[in-house]
Parts: sequence; structure tokens; C-alpha cells
Amino acid sequence: MVADHLEIPWALAFAPDSRTFVTERTGRVRVINADGTLQDDPVITLGTADAIPDFRAIGEGGLMGLEIDPDFANNGYLYIDYMHGSPLSLRLAVGRLIEDGTGHAVFDTALVDNIPGGQIHDGGRIKIGPDGMLYVTVGEPDTTNCSHAQDINSYDGKILRMNLDGSVPVDNPFGNLVYSYGHRNPQGLAWDSLGQLYETENGPTGDCLAPRSWYDEVNIIFAGGNYGWGGRPPLCYGACGDPRWIDPLWYSVPPNSQPPAGMAYYNGSFYYGMLGTFSGIPDDYIHARQVHRLKFDSDGVTIIEEESLFSNQFGRIREVIVGPDGYLYFTTSNRDGRAGPALQPDDDKIIRILF
Repeated sequence: MVADHLEIPWALAFAPDSRTFVTERTGRVRVINADGTLQDDPVITLGTADAIPDFRAIGEGGLMGLEIDPDFANNGYLYIDYMHGSPLSLRLAVGRLIEDGTGHAVFDTALVDNIPGGQIHDGGRIKIGPDGMLYVTVGEPDTTNCSHAQDINSYDGKILRMNLDGSVPVDNPFGNLVYSYGHRNPQGLAWDSLGQLYETENGPTGDCLAPRSWYDEVNIIFAGGNYGWGGRPPLCYGACGDPRWIDPLWYSVPPNSQPPAGMAYYNGSFYYGMLGTFSGIPDDYIHARQVHRLKFDSDGVTIIEEESLFSNQFGRIREVIVGPDGYLYFTTSNRDGRAGPALQPDDDKIIRILF
């Protein structure tokens, strides 16, 4: 175990000076020093006069994704995904912090703002890809309209791609920040050894007239691809076999709910966390709360190995990421109100594993 007694740790990022930064969804960025100790004082706390005064941690939203600039040693840039606004008008934004090398940071600027947000389905993952671009996942929080995920001029239900200053890359498919669309609640992003992007996505829970808590997905992501979510009822969830939409490579089938979260490519396989809300019905989430492994054949789409790891040992698993030391790191998400009996006195934790 790397750290414990954290509050809903959402994302990790590793600095070149051997420090580890972590976001807590309640609004704090924390740092684990090179000697392995968790710094008592937060790097920054959002919701203060100097750092996003209208920051909101409501429902599934708050301080979520975290990424570190490739030139962090010189510029101290950290990128964050967060929610702000009024409770009746919640928005998501991608912001930039400047860290001073001593475990303290200031808020610099919002790179992209006014992304529709809500109490659920906020996505929130941000990663810098092999192409040097910043990728951001955004869910479909409006379950009354349910059509925004199919609108390429809206940022709901999308994977966004941007330059590190928030501007639109010249080779984006629609001339805006949208990279792919038709997503319900994309949670994890990871690239394989050839630079191909994959994504994990939470399936429906009865919203938009879809079935409850099934059809969680792992997708291969292509520029301009449509993944089928949107509408009442949605156009597609799970595998539909319709050429208009890209089918998932893996999806959970009734009665199994296996909501995936953060994702990493490690030793030739994809590893991703699974969440699972506490339910009084024992079989509802029997296959969730684990680290799941998928290995694809050389075609990148055919599953040749599948494995469940640490089932029900740590509770809800949020972030999964590979550290510079060659270990696989993951965080628990048991203090978010959905863990039930899985909540332990020393939650939440950061775990480090070597395979």
C-alpha cells in the first residue's frame, strides 16, 4: 500500500522527480513525496477565493482527472478536470495548475470551460496521448434529453482531443474538440504499444429508457467514431451489429453489472478498475469491485485472455495506472457513498502491485 485515509482519490500522475500527485474528488490535490510519505498539506484546495471559488463536489462530480505536462520539470504544469458553477447550472472545465516544486500550486487558467456537467455521468478522465495531445472524457449528464451524445456540436457524451493550451488540433475530425461521440459515461483511456486508443465506459442504469446497470463497455476508439449512445431509447448499447455505430470489444451482459473505471496498458494487457454500487441484492454486483484484465490478439480487437483480479478485496476500484517504477497502481473509491459494507476505516487507499 502506498497511502491510505484519502478522500475519494480519483486520478494519479507521476512527476519526473519521483513524486506522485493525486486528486481527491472533494477538491484537493495531494502529493506523495519521493520518500513515500504523504504530504500533510494539500498541493491546492479548490473552492477557495484563489482557486475556483465556485468549485462544486456534487454527486459524481468534483475534482476528477489529473495529468502532468511532459515538460513539468521546467514549467510545473498540472492539468485537472473539475466541476464548478451553481447547483442548478453545473459546468465542467479543464484547467491548468502551476506547481512550484515544493508541493504547493496555484490555479493558472481554465483551458476549456462551459462543458455541460451534472450530478451524474461526468466522465472526467484526462490523459496526454502518444501524439502529445490532451484527451478528455465527458459523459452525458442530461438524462431528460439524452440526445446530446449524438450532437457533434455538443461536448456531452464525447471524448475530446485538444492541444495542451486547449486549442483545437488541425487534424480533429469535426473542426472542434470532439474526437469521438455517442458515449454514455466514458471513464478510462489507455493506448497500446502501437499507439491505438482504447476506452472503458459505464453502461446504462435505467436512464434514457435503457435497461438498468448492464452493457458496460470496453471500446477501441477511432477519430470520428460513433459509439451509439443517445436518444430515448438510446440508438445502441452493447453490441448492435449496425455499421452506423462501432460495437464494443467487450461488454457486460445481463444480469451482470461490471462498471469499469480507470484503464492502463501494462505488460501486453489492458487492466481496468471496476466499481459497483452497494445493493441489497447479492447478485447485482457479483462480478464488480475488482481489477479486470483483457489481452487482445495481434488484430487489436479479438480477446484471447480475460482475468479477474483482487475480486472484492479492496472494494470499488477507480484509477488504474502504470508508474515509472514498472508497478501497476490503483486507487479505491469507497468513501464516495456507494461502497456499503466494503468501506474500511483506513479507506481510501492507493495500492501498488507488480505482476
